[in-house]
Amino acid sequence: MDIGEVLLILSAIFSALSIYGFFKRLKLGFYALIGYNVTILLALFLLIYYFLIHDFNVLYVYEFSDITLPPIYLISAVWAGKEGSLLLWVSFLAVMNLIFYLSKRDHLALTISSFVFLFLTCVLITISNPFIRLNFTPPNGYGLNPLLRTIEMILHPPIVFLAYSSMTIPFSIVLSAVYRRQDWIRDVRRWLLVTWIFLTLGIFLGMWWSYKVLGWGGFWGWDPVENSSLLPWLTVTALLHGMIVEERRKGLRNLNFWLAVLSFDLVILATFITRSGIITSVHAFAQNPVGEAYLLLIIISTILAFAIWMKRRDFMVSGQIPTLSREYLLFLNIMLLLISTFTVLLGTLAQISVSVSRSYYESIELPLMAVIIVLSGICTSMGWVFDRGRLMSRLKVSMAFGILAGSIVFALSRTVILSFVVAICVFAVIGHISDVNLSGRRFGGYLAHLGIMCLLIGAIGAWVYGVTYQVTLDIGQDAKIDSIDVRLLDVGMKEEFDKFVIIAKLWLKYGNDEFLLYPKDYVYKIMRPDRIVAVVDIVSTPLKDIYVAMPSFMHGFYFEIHIVPLIAFVWISMILLSFGGLYAIVRR
Repeated sequence: MDIGEVLLILSAIFSALSIYGFFKRLKLGFYALIGYNVTILLALFLLIYYFLIHDFNVLYVYEFSDITLPPIYLISAVWAGKEGSLLLWVSFLAVMNLIFYLSKRDHLALTISSFVFLFLTCVLITISNPFIRLNFTPPNGYGLNPLLRTIEMILHPPIVFLAYSSMTIPFSIVLSAVYRRQDWIRDVRRWLLVTWIFLTLGIFLGMWWSYKVLGWGGFWGWDPVENSSLLPWLTVTALLHGMIVEERRKGLRNLNFWLAVLSFDLVILATFITRSGIITSVHAFAQNPVGEAYLLLIIISTILAFAIWMKRRDFMVSGQIPTLSREYLLFLNIMLLLISTFTVLLGTLAQISVSVSRSYYESIELPLMAVIIVLSGICTSMGWVFDRGRLMSRLKVSMAFGILAGSIVFALSRTVILSFVVAICVFAVIGHISDVNLSGRRFGGYLAHLGIMCLLIGAIGAWVYGVTYQVTLDIGQDAKIDSIDVRLLDVGMKEEFDKFVIIAKLWLKYGNDEFLLYPKDYVYKIMRPDRIVAVVDIVSTPLKDIYVAMPSFMHGFYFEIHIVPLIAFVWISMILLSFGGLYAIVRR
C-alpha cells in the first residue's frame, strides 16, 4: 500500500471523528478537523512530488505525464484526471471547512460539511484512487493531453474546484440555520459571493481556453461539461437575488432554501457529468463507476434537506410581496433564471441519448437573457418605494436613449438584431444609472448586470454575425474568398525540447486592412494519437477578431479563417462580472 493511500485512510478516519465531535459539540471536532486537513494536504503534496520525480510506477503519473513535460505542466497534470482533480477538490474543501470553523463555529454546519468531505474521501479511497501502483515501472509516461498544456488549464480546474468546495459551506449553513430556526442570509452571503466569483472566473478561463486553444473560432459550444458549470452559476445568481427579497420583506424563504440545496446538487451533478462518461464531451473523462457515487451524494443531500424542511415548515412562512414593487420584479427575474437553468439542464441530460444542436440553446437562452436585461432596467428604475410618476419619467428617458442608440447602430451597421440588442442594453444601463449607489454592495451587482449586457452583445456578434472560411494553399499560392485575400508566404519548422513546431506565415487582406498571421501546429514527442495540436493566431481589434487556425498540413496546408465580430465584449463582460462580485464582497 502506498503512503498516499494511508494518508487518504487517515483523512477519512479524522473526518469521521470530526463529524462525531462537531455533532456532540466536543473539542474533538476541531482537533479532527486539523487532522484531516494535514493528512489530505500531505496526500496532495505527495502526488505532486510523484509527478516531479517522474515516478511512472504510479499509474496516475504514468497516464498523465512523460519525461519531456515541463515542470509547470507536471504540477498541473495532478488535476488533469478524475482521481487527481477529486483529490484537489477534497483538499480545498478541507481548507474551506477550517476557514469556516475559524470564522464562525457553527457545529451543525461543520458536521454536514465534514460529512461531504468524508463521502468524497471514501470515493477517493475506493474507486478513484490516484495512488495505485503498477507491477512494473515503465521508462516513460503516456503523456499529458496536449490540449491541456496551456496556462488556462493550469488555472481553470483549481478555480472551478474552489467554487465547488466553497458551495458546500452555504449549503451546510442553510440546513443548519433552518434546523435551528435561525436566519441565514448574513452568514451565507459572503460564502455565496465567493462561490459565484470562482464559478465566474472558472467559466471565463474555460471560454478563453476554448477560444484560444481548440481552434474552432468560438468561445462557448454548449458542450455538456460547459453547461454543467453554468447550471450552478445560474442558480447561485438566482439565490443572490432571492436573498435580497428575503432580507427586505421576509419573502421567498422556501424558494431560497431550495435554491441553496439545488445549487449544491448541481455542483455535484456537474462532477457527475464530467466523470461518469455517460455523456460524450471533449472535456469529459472516460466512462467509469465513480459517477454513481456522485448521484448517491445528490440523493443523500436532497433527502437531508427535505427532512429538515418538513420538520421546520412552520419557520419557513414567507412574507407577502406586492405586485407593484422592485421585489416582485426580482422574483420574476429569478423565475427567468430558473427557466434558463431548466432548459440548459434538459438539453444537457438529453445528450445522453440524442444530439442537441446549438440552435436549441441559443434560440432559448438569448431571448431569455434579453428579457432579463429589460426587467433589470425596469427594476432599477422603479426604486425600492413604488412611485408611478417617477417610474414612468425614468422609463421614458431610458426608452429614448435606447431607441437613439439602436438607431445609431442600425444606421452604421444595418444589422437589425444587433441594433435591437444595443437598444435594450442602453435602456437598462440608463435605468441603472438612475439608481446607482457607490457606497453599498448594490454597485457591485450593477457592474455584474453591465457585464451580462456586454455578454449578450458579444454573443450576438460572434454567434449571429460571425463568418468562417476554409482554404487549402501551397507555399506562394494566393486565393480570394468572399471579401478576403490570402496568400501563404512561407512555412517553417523548428524543434523544441518537447515538440516540433510548424509555423505558417500568412498574408491576409480584409477590407482595407492587411495583416501577417502566424498560425502553428505543435507535434509533441509523445506516443499519443492526439499529439498534433493547432495553435491559432489572432488579430484583435475593438470590433472584431481575425482568427486563423491550421488544423492540417498533411495534404496541403489547410486553414480555417474566422471573422468574429464583437468578441471583445465577451471578455469585457467577464471582467465586469468578476469585479462586480469582488466589489459586493468588499462593500458589505
